Amino acid sequence: MKNSSAVTSPPYLSLFLLLLLPSLAQSSDDLIDKICQSTPFCDLCEASLRPLSPSPSDPKSLASAMATVVLGNMTDTLGYIQSLIKHSHDPAAERALAQCAELYRPVVRFNIPQAIDAMRRGEFGFATYVLGDAEKQADSCQKGITNAGADDESSVAVTDRNKLVKNLCDVAISVIKPLMKDCRRPKFNIRTYVTWNQKRVRRSGSGEARFKKKLGSGMYELVCTPIHFTT
Repeated sequence: MKNSSAVTSPPYLSLFLLLLLPSLAQSSDDLIDKICQSTPFCDLCEASLRPLSPSPSDPKSLASAMATVVLGNMTDTLGYIQSLIKHSHDPAAERALAQCAELYRPVVRFNIPQAIDAMRRGEFGFATYVLGDAEKQADSCQKGITNAGADDESSVAVTDRNKLVKNLCDVAISVIKPLMKDCRRPKFNIRTYVTWNQKRVRRSGSGEARFKKKLGSGMYELVCTPIHFTT
């Protein structure tokens, strides 16, 4: 009879893994608790991070996860706003909603995804600026809704969503900031790049190569390493 080629783990190894898994989960929970305690909305922070699977196990992955939560929330809010525009019968409210969509769209399509990619390269300063700008866009959206005088149920829902976006951005920035060390001073205002992204949504044929050519080759954002543009 041929020997079986199956490889079995020694009993002590299986026991070790069973003992290790709870401690890893506890360690992750402790990290989330510690980091969220330093944010302005601790309960919101924990509610955003604890359900994630697999659970983030280090500060950098927590920061990236929190930015991803912001992106998901803003994406949902943009979709909700766009659905309201289709069914709006109030011209003033429709204009305010359309402006909100214009404010949200570049943040969702370009800015936050690029910020998440930047964090993978250790560029946390860029991420904090983008999230701060996202908060400003939500605030501008809300001002438009308020000025339009809309007070129906859908407008109240947009107000609540804008508030949640701002709070999530505050949490994400608080999670990211401790990771920023020895960052370079910017050679140009980072607002230039974010504003360019916002205009890019409405402009065809404008690629990053054109933006790079306009500003020159020695470009640094407020980050710990240079931003690299692709053509």
